[in-house]
This record gives sequence, C-alpha cells and structure tokens, in this order.
Amino acid sequence: MMLGVWVVACTWPGPAVPEGQGTTVVDPTPDAPATGTPPPEEITADIVLDVHSDMTTLPVVSWQQLVAVDESWLSWDFDGVIHTSPITPRDIGPATEVLLGLPAETTVQVTMHGILDGVERTWALGPVRTGRLPTDLPAAVLAVADPALHRTEPWLLTSVDVGPAPFFGPSYTVIVDLEGRIVWYRKTGGNRLTWQPQVSRRGGYILIDESDDFRRAGFVSKLTVDLTRQQAVELPSWGSAFDELDDGSILYDEAENVVEFHLAHMDLDGNSSRLWSCFPWMNDYTDETWGCAVSSIRVDPIRNTILWSMFKTSTVVELGLDGTFLAEYGRYPQGYSFDPPASGFERQHFPVFTASDQLLVSTQSLDGTAQWAREYQVDEDDHVLRQIWAIETTRFAEYAGQAQRLANGNVLWELGSAGSILEMTDDGTVVWEAGWNGHLVGHVTPIADLYALTTGW
Repeated sequence: MMLGVWVVACTWPGPAVPEGQGTTVVDPTPDAPATGTPPPEEITADIVLDVHSDMTTLPVVSWQQLVAVDESWLSWDFDGVIHTSPITPRDIGPATEVLLGLPAETTVQVTMHGILDGVERTWALGPVRTGRLPTDLPAAVLAVADPALHRTEPWLLTSVDVGPAPFFGPSYTVIVDLEGRIVWYRKTGGNRLTWQPQVSRRGGYILIDESDDFRRAGFVSKLTVDLTRQQAVELPSWGSAFDELDDGSILYDEAENVVEFHLAHMDLDGNSSRLWSCFPWMNDYTDETWGCAVSSIRVDPIRNTILWSMFKTSTVVELGLDGTFLAEYGRYPQGYSFDPPASGFERQHFPVFTASDQLLVSTQSLDGTAQWAREYQVDEDDHVLRQIWAIETTRFAEYAGQAQRLANGNVLWELGSAGSILEMTDDGTVVWEAGWNGHLVGHVTPIADLYALTTGW
C-alpha cells in the first residue's frame, strides 16, 4: 500500500500531495530558487518520494544524480527534532535513501542537501506520509517513560507473537521507539517462531530467527533495516535457539529428536558440524523428554565461552567455543550450589554474564509462583553462585524472558509470555515499560543508531 506518494520531475519544490490521492507529478517550475548555484535541477533529477512496498513505515527517496557531490544527505523534522540520513558522497547515477525511525501514519517534510565545491545547496522535496501498520500487528502500549532515568538509546529491537498461543506464530520482529511506537516491522509467516531477534555482533544488520517446531529445518534471516540486503541461512534439524559468532557464523541447537540435542556450528560456507552433545552428559541425570532442550544459546565475548540454558531441567552448562565442557549451574546434582539456597533458579531464560562478570538470569521462583531477575557472583573456587541482587515482579511469565544490564546501570527485563518489557533501577523502580498484553514478547536489544544497521555484511 502506498500512501502520500510524491513524484518530482526535477528537484524544485511543488504543491503538497493531499493524503490518499496517490501519485502526483509536480510542475518543475520553481516557487523559489534553492540555495547556491548551479541550480538543483542541474545536480539531481527525477526525484520520487514513496513508501516501501513491503513496509509502510519506511519512506524511500530515489533520484538520478546528475553531478557528483562531495556530500549528500536528507533531513526531516519529526517530534520537534531535525533528523538526518548519513552524510555520503554521491557519484553520477541512480541513488536511493530511506528515512528510518518514523512511526505509522506520520507526515514529514523532506529536504535534500548537497555540498558541491564547498557550497551547500538545499531544496525542499515535499511531504511524505507513512502508512498504517498491518491489521494483525497490534500497537505496543507504553505504560511508563521517565526520560531522566531510562536508557538513552532511542530504539529497541524485539519480537511479538501475534498468534492465538505462544510459540505457534505468526510473529513480527519490530523496532519500537522510546514512545513505544513501532517504527519498523517484519513478519514471520505460518507457524515459524521468531522470539530471539538480535543485532549482529559485527554490526551492520540484524538477525531474525524463523524456527519450525523443533526437528524441522528453520532459517536465520540476515537483513539490513533498509531492506536492501537479505539472506536466509538454513539450519538443519534446528530446535529454536541460536547466537552469532564474531565471524558471522552461527551456533544453534540441533534437535535430533526430543531427547538428543547437540550444540552445532554453521560456518559461512553452509557446512554444519557438532561441537558438543548434551544427551550423553544429561543421561546420567535424566532421560526425560526435552531434558536437553534449550531456551537460549549465548556466546560471552569476554569469557569466550558459551552458555547453553536448559529450561526443562533448570540447568545451565558453560562450554568453550570449541565445545569443551567447563561448568554446570542449576538443578543438576553436580552443579554449583546457591548462596542463599532459596536463590536458585527454575526454568531460567537467557542467562548472561554482565560486563563485571556476574551471572544474570530471568527466572521463576523455585515454587513457580513468582518471576525474578537474579544476579550472582560466580565463585569458581568453591563452586557457588552467590546472589548479589534480585528483584521480583507480579507479572508472571510462564514462558520465556530475558534480563540484561544496560550501560546506564539499569536492568532491561523482557517477560516473555507476560507481554511486558520493563526497564528498572536496582531498587525496583520501573522507569520505562511497554508491551503487548497477552502476546509472547521476544528478546530485546537497545539500538543507538538505525542507520548503522544498513551497512550489511
């Protein structure tokens, strides 16, 4: 669907396009000259303002560059702030730029800028209006926002399952702003599950999981947020968890059956290999169905280790990057003990090591009645997890969750099937909250710069 389309025969400003009237060809006669010489119609031509056919919140500007310029960029005023696309040199030929960070049904005035021979030229292109969100994608509800205390990153990557039950799809990967408005989305169709989207460790793009009911092949989609580059990486016999290594290859759980799970590695050439098999180790404890099934696989870039987190058996295994067994935490009999004993975790999700080398998890209480985020000091000499911080919430999530320390010291806590995303100070004060009540919410990643995710791989 295209809304508010603006077509310009050259670069001169013209009358605004009334909303809903579709394409309009503009008389190239100028209302007022642009700044500097030569005039802008000798620098660019055939400018088109449009909305991306696959995403109604993604305005696109395309044009013909007639003269190479030292610097070129777009600007637009939104929420009282001037936003710009990246400054880049332009060679002669076709050119395209997108406007990122706009919510649905928003009109902005767009201006083009160019620097030639040290002189800046600017000319108005006119308005463009984003469209409505898809009818099956509910808007997030913003409940709390305290600018003095919440994170400074303007956007948040996450996912929301819009199907009738958690884990059965369809799902949307979304980016929301600090007002809780959806500014970017991508649908995962059918029964494929998306619940662990992430920003690439290499920068330049995001990764979207599209798993398929444990045991059938699924895909991790790599794509830039301007949608100019997309690639699907097939993972055979994939369960549902994955993480990306620094070189762009992927770790994932290979689900041979409902009992035998393996840590597998997919290299950049499409070759899969097993690094570690869970069942031979777990069989000394239990052979129950899903005993080795993982809710997350996480590579720690400082320790150079992998955390393999099993929800059914409430156990976390730490492995070397080559699959070497290092440690075990949780319910497994030979795992680290907890101090105090009541601080143990149950059906934990997404354990991570913080920048200060503490272990942080989102977990249920041992009796399954409360939801906790717990942080532990790892005593490797005495094999003890000593709780140093914990917070409880009444928003109980039967499935999924994630807690992470932010650069500002707060904890960002995603509560899975409770549908909430909370940012909290250490004393439990909620300084930002948004979510989709009744829908499974996936992993969350703060984003400082959307245009940094357009450079690709």
